[in-house]
Order: sequence, then C-alpha cells, then structure tokens
Amino acid sequence: MVHQFDKLTANQTAIENLQANEKISVMYEHEPRKFEKRGDKMITTVENLKTKELSELEADGVFVFIGFKANVSVLGDTLPALDNWGYIIADEDKKTSLPDVYAVGDIISKKYRQITTAVADGTIAAMSISKEF
Repeated sequence: MVHQFDKLTANQTAIENLQANEKISVMYEHEPRKFEKRGDKMITTVENLKTKELSELEADGVFVFIGFKANVSVLGDTLPALDNWGYIIADEDKKTSLPDVYAVGDIISKKYRQITTAVADGTIAAMSISKEF
C-alpha cells in the first residue's frame, strides 16, 4: 500500500486488521507517479515525498483509492440537505432539497463511491467481501 501521509487515518480496527495482515506492507510518505504494464505485471513508479527518490513496485494489479471526502465548498453558502458525512442527499432522479438543483457522482450520498462503469462489478464485489471479513 502506498500512502502519502506519515500515518494511517482510518478507524483503529481497520488499521489493526491491515497491520496484522502479513501480506500487506505500507509505504508511508510516498505517492504514485506512473503506472505501466510490463508483460502480465503492473509497474508503479512511486516517489518518496521526503527524499524525492523514485522507485518501482511490481504487482499483479493496482487499485487506486483517493478517499471519501465530499468537496461541497465549491457550491458556496447555499447548500442542499447533506447526510451525516457531508454528502448531498439526492433522490433517485438526482434532485436535491433545493429547487432545480441536481447532484450526481461522488458528491451525493450513496453506498459505494468511485465506481466507473468498467470496474463497477468488481468494486462492488470487493467492497461487499471486505465487510464480511
């Protein structure tokens, strides 16, 4: 796992589960800079944010996760109704609590985020499986 900060910010149970899994190691204060397919492997070039040194990681695949924080500040002072986590509440037609205001994408309150059509089924399955273990 490549993580840009010097520590993890997830809930403590998730951190403990990650640290207990010997198959996972964390590269703190690093960021990915390039993804490249070589044969049947994915090569990720990562930068050490302290030293600026670049290195490569080889893996069977890559999952990019940016985070779960709604950026509603771009909407100004008049906001539609938000859920407990700061996401916009929209109905099935994407209407919000404000007249003539619609919201779509990762800014709305929904069960799973960052799902593209190409990987939606895999993402949903992975998220569902992670809740069972």
